Amino acid sequence: MSPLSVVSAIVQGIPECLAMVFLVYALLGLKVYPVRTVCLGLLLLSIIFVIRNSGAPFPAHTLFSLMMMSVVISTWERISLNRVFLAYACSVAVLVLVEQTLTRAVLSLMATRIGELSTQSLWYALAGLPHVVVIALIAWWLYRRGGIRLFKDMRPTEPPATVVESPVNNRSCRPEPIQWTKAVPSGGTRPPVVSIQKSQ
Repeated sequence: MSPLSVVSAIVQGIPECLAMVFLVYALLGLKVYPVRTVCLGLLLLSIIFVIRNSGAPFPAHTLFSLMMMSVVISTWERISLNRVFLAYACSVAVLVLVEQTLTRAVLSLMATRIGELSTQSLWYALAGLPHVVVIALIAWWLYRRGGIRLFKDMRPTEPPATVVESPVNNRSCRPEPIQWTKAVPSGGTRPPVVSIQKSQ
């Protein structure tokens, strides 16, 4: 474990992991709690730090943290694992794109190379902070607009139900009046017909 890795973990690693967790929550449209964000950020930093210093190949820490953090966030928030996995994968892609772009811009402004800058631990860590700020701003913008619909609801949308109107006229469905007649005695007169309308 070199002093460079320790300095990078403190100066750059902590803000970067916090920004990553914030971005995942912003994409999912979840409410952000400071304590929960800090706990998940420190967990992410611990996973990355241990795997990087264990001698594993380069993509190992990214893939392992992707799987672990997806399971943890899905269990903690009680939401679909597919949603979290896609949101986290998208966050990693955004992080890599912004990091590569801004790091090259910083190195170009400083007129130095990454190999020369790596000998100075503090400056090496500070050179990676601009992309952390950009990631945090993107996460804040997404959080303010309520997240991305693709990650908020993965269920397929059902077509609206079609209402079929009956071709029968409503008046034809009304009950006909019932006529009650009394029996006519022999040699008598026929009583009047009494009509009774059923109430609807």
